This record gives sequence, structure tokens and C-alpha cells, in this order.
Amino acid sequence: MLHALLNVALGMGSVFIVLIIISLIIQCFNIFPMLEAKFKKNKKATEEFKNEPIRETVIDEETSDDEAVVAAIMAAITAYSGMSQDEFVVRSIVRR
Repeated sequence: MLHALLNVALGMGSVFIVLIIISLIIQCFNIFPMLEAKFKKNKKATEEFKNEPIRETVIDEETSDDEAVVAAIMAAITAYSGMSQDEFVVRSIVRR
């Protein structure tokens, strides 16, 4: 009798586990359209960035202080990603 109950429990448990896995896979189908739209947006932004002319910048030794470098990096990031400067934070990273 105990052997039969273990067989029933094992069978029902495996069925429920498979049903849960199937439901998780079905819920993942809702994520795919959002990911596809995000990749299309990124691809469009990079194509627009590639079409812009390349500008050369000469940096003098006098203007190469840390604030100018941070401003140049922030400008490059905002131009590439299309975000405004208020949407990200620049933090100082110091190695020990």
C-alpha cells in the first residue's frame, strides 16, 4: 500500500512540476516582444549614430583637467545612448 502511495505522489508531483515549467515558458512569451522592441530601438539609435560625421577634437594640455575629461565622457555617452545627462550618475572609482 505504501509503495502505491509513493507511486501516486511521484506521478502527481512530476505532473505538477511539468505544468509549472510550461506555465513559466508561456509567461516568457510576453517578454519576447518587449525585448525585440528594445533591440530594434537600440539598432536604430546605433544606425543614426553611424551616419553622423566624425568630428576631431584637439585637447590642449591646459584643458585636460579631470572636469573636462568627465564632461567629454558624459557628452560621448549621451550622444551614443540618447539619454540625457540627468539619467545617469558618474561616480569616482579609486583602486586601493
